[in-house]
Amino acid sequence: MQDAVPHLTAFKPTTTKGLSGVLGSQSANVIHLFCIPYAGGSAAVYRDWQNQAPRWLEIHPIELPGRGRLSSVALPQSIPQLAQQITSSLDAEGDAPFALFGHSMGAAIAYEVARNLEIRGSKLLRRLIVSGARAPFLPRMSSGTSDLTDLEFLDLLRDLNGTPPDVLDDAELMEVLLPIIRSDFAISEKYFLKKKHVLQIPITVLAGDGDPYISVDDAEAWGKLTVAPLRIVRFPGDHFFIASDEASVIAAVSRDLCMTVE
Repeated sequence: MQDAVPHLTAFKPTTTKGLSGVLGSQSANVIHLFCIPYAGGSAAVYRDWQNQAPRWLEIHPIELPGRGRLSSVALPQSIPQLAQQITSSLDAEGDAPFALFGHSMGAAIAYEVARNLEIRGSKLLRRLIVSGARAPFLPRMSSGTSDLTDLEFLDLLRDLNGTPPDVLDDAELMEVLLPIIRSDFAISEKYFLKKKHVLQIPITVLAGDGDPYISVDDAEAWGKLTVAPLRIVRFPGDHFFIASDEASVIAAVSRDLCMTVE
């Protein structure tokens, strides 16, 4: 496969230049899972997933611009633009099946990538797994959060419970991270799915029982975006249950992907 924009990285195997050699050289019994982080997150969010995943599942965290290995790259301007860049990296020759996973903002990006791939005629994408996210055609629950003062924004991040307190209390570190998180919140606030594309692949929705941002109805609404089965899995925890109950999340993801490749 040709090298593409450097958004796609993996901790096993490691690649910093697109997907060259990642999809085309693997056994048909292996499925690749490309994981897109949430707002303010980086590929490191999924660093430990490979160690807990079954041998037939390869985890490939996607690094977004402006952070981690791509800290020198400009921050993304919109979710559709970012999705197009990721799609270009995935849409190339290869014969191994793969799936997409995204949490919160990453779920919207993952849906857009899945839509792009289907429109381009890709047959390798097997499943979309979205986590901690309402269906993208639903009205946003809140807006303007990216314009909060620094103190208000820090309070919001504490409430979301996705950033360690010691990180939030580190003024120098937050001086670096806040512009990234604000930018991600801004593009999330601007994003709204106006024209639905109904996918041909199954969708799995993961949600926390205590997540105030996604109700049962919000999760079920994803069913309007696929003609294939929809599966909803709920976990104890808040919006960031993927961190507090990581082992159970990986087990649920693996179970659904195992059915996909059988």
